[in-house]
Amino acid sequence: MPEVLWSQDVFSAGELSPMLYGRVTTEIYGKGVKKSKNTITYPQGAIGKRFGTIYQGEITGVTDWKDIFFESFPYLNECVYLLVFVPGQLEIYLEGFLVATVSSALLTSDVIRTMDWTILDRYFRITAGVIQPQDLIRSSSTTTINSGAGIIANQFTLTAATTPNIIFPLRFLQSTAPGDTLPTTTPQIRSGLTYFARSDNTGLLIKIYATAADAANDINAFTLTNVGVGTTTVYILNTWTITPVTFQNYPQYDFGETNYDSNTFQVSATTVGASITVTCNGTLTGSIFSPQYIGGSYSDGIGIALITAVPAGPYPVSTCTATIVTPFSTTAAQPGRLCVVAEPAWSSARGWPLKCSSFQNRAIFANTDLLPNGIWLSVINDYNDFNDIETDDDNAISYYPSSDTVNVIRFLVPYRSFTVHTNTGIYSTPLSFETALTPKNFSIALQESTPATAIQPQGVDNQIVVISGNDVHTMLWDGINNAYASNIVSVASEHLISAPHDEIPFVNLNRAGSRYIFIINDDGSLVIYQTLIAESVSGFTYARTGLYDPNYPSENLNFKGLFRWGASSPDGRAWFVVERLIANELTPPFTYSTKYFIEELSFDVFTDCSYIYSGAPTSSISGLPRFNGQTVTMLGDGWGFTDEVTNSTVDFVAHGQAVEVEEAVIGFPIETTIQLMPNSIPTGTGAKGSKLVDAQHIRNLTFMFTNTVGGFVDGQPIALKTLGQSNPITPPIPSTGTFKKTLMKGWANFEAPPITITHSEPYDIRLIGVYYKVEE
Repeated sequence: MPEVLWSQDVFSAGELSPMLYGRVTTEIYGKGVKKSKNTITYPQGAIGKRFGTIYQGEITGVTDWKDIFFESFPYLNECVYLLVFVPGQLEIYLEGFLVATVSSALLTSDVIRTMDWTILDRYFRITAGVIQPQDLIRSSSTTTINSGAGIIANQFTLTAATTPNIIFPLRFLQSTAPGDTLPTTTPQIRSGLTYFARSDNTGLLIKIYATAADAANDINAFTLTNVGVGTTTVYILNTWTITPVTFQNYPQYDFGETNYDSNTFQVSATTVGASITVTCNGTLTGSIFSPQYIGGSYSDGIGIALITAVPAGPYPVSTCTATIVTPFSTTAAQPGRLCVVAEPAWSSARGWPLKCSSFQNRAIFANTDLLPNGIWLSVINDYNDFNDIETDDDNAISYYPSSDTVNVIRFLVPYRSFTVHTNTGIYSTPLSFETALTPKNFSIALQESTPATAIQPQGVDNQIVVISGNDVHTMLWDGINNAYASNIVSVASEHLISAPHDEIPFVNLNRAGSRYIFIINDDGSLVIYQTLIAESVSGFTYARTGLYDPNYPSENLNFKGLFRWGASSPDGRAWFVVERLIANELTPPFTYSTKYFIEELSFDVFTDCSYIYSGAPTSSISGLPRFNGQTVTMLGDGWGFTDEVTNSTVDFVAHGQAVEVEEAVIGFPIETTIQLMPNSIPTGTGAKGSKLVDAQHIRNLTFMFTNTVGGFVDGQPIALKTLGQSNPITPPIPSTGTFKKTLMKGWANFEAPPITITHSEPYDIRLIGVYYKVEE
């Protein structure tokens, strides 16, 4: 019988829908797999174990994951904070340290569940519709270096204690008195630059570092020589407040509840800057003004005045006080049909914006309860001024898109243009030319009738990824038509997307071409979408954390882990909020409670919720209560171990003997499963010929792996080295090689069990090719 060789060396399409199992004539069939649990695809075509996670901290004060609002806050070019809003408080983390907690009665459950955010320079701005927009602001407290105590163990002594056992940014300011000098350090500290400090358990001693990461890891501390001459003030940049936005001017809107066309209006002066009285007379007895008009405006079509005060009631009254911003031509009475009396578009009475964003140096708000189609852009470079009563190029912009139905603005996405996502579709500012938006040229046009539903669309890889229901769309820029074009990319993996509630972009800066969107479903699964348009790469894989999987209900529920929220930053980092069942006791019998952990994505570890140890040789590591009652996998000096944890202590044991290690990674195992699609060897001269459903004798398969240690193919251990190539006294080294499997079951066909690769060790595995030898 002749032998046929067939191979699959691209897996970038990820896990394919069951409806594609028979479509062997499609190109995507040869690029996908049948199952890809806890895997990630690479732009070069490989598929392998997904990233691990490193434990950062535990979220407190919450019992329902929907009451958590989680985001990253890149603070200028200094560091990245993680913000956790829960009912009643905000927790602020820096490199795994809880550095501040801010209490706020505004943070109720309904506010947290509707919050939106944007970053404006040094401010983190939030909106929720039912509250006035708020800014999270970092400020400083001051202390001085204690020159009398000097330097202790390479640490400065402060005259007043700061918070113990945290890291924080700080700045130094030296007295300008003649002869005064800054402390001497290596590298030398300078006034006006931001450094990072790590405080001891008293809060009086601090070490100095160049970065937050160095401070967190206690490495590369500055060498301190002396405290200098004179007084050195230390600004500790770790005081946080949630403050209502103080608006310089509000956008104006005439809600039309009072018809004053038959009235007349009269101003007491005409000159810009004058404080005037505006008087209304007519059939309505002139009584139209009330306090809700303060911050609004009056115009007779020529002049404009901002309303600053309204006399005491009972309301309404016939006069108000205003300041002229555009001159009036006369003090004579003007007919009401020519005049406009407007209120602030936002207020406690009329509603506050639900959505916020920023674009072209303008802060942006949208969607109040009464104006769900409203969009408001601030004055350029002034994020609190929404003065839209003048039309200079740098003035604020107000816009209310409409069609034959209500346009409720759900999301604002600044990308190549400013895109607005409503319940009816996707709108964009003009794309045929690139220019600054002004009150005179602002407009938005419908691009696509696909509405984003529950998740903020994200930009990655020169496209906007929009989730509508359970479909994932990409909005691509079409240069020929000067518009965005939509494409559904999830059809081939439609079974993986189910009730998604969060999506985050992630660009791995350490791996060429790695562009991903992480999508989190309500069931706690994570869907990883890889995209690389230039190489026509697109595919989805599926991930869970913990040993529990609803697809395998016989597994122990106590080891459940669920992805709940995600966040990323432009410097190639990402974090997740993970819900886990954690033991309440130190020793058996165990009961379990739900806890919420912050865990950082890492391609350097291959366990979840990991703890990293580096220090003196030890065979046991204590102080890890999250592992009680659970089985963990560990790397110790390169060797693999497992342990069933009690007393919050992990023990390194091999063959019944304690083993001391100096470098260790401890975490929950990541169980990776890859099932191959049935082979579809083409036959005959026709393009559609295949023996997919015919019995075939597969003599053997050769698997090619890279960066791999361990794993199984159909339960058979993967060995990439011969015994002669292996050294049993040194830790295993990630290898590239081939592994051959001979099928001893005779003839195989479409109904035969799929070839299955599994891996749960604390190492990596990457499949780069499968090569079949088939006897026809």
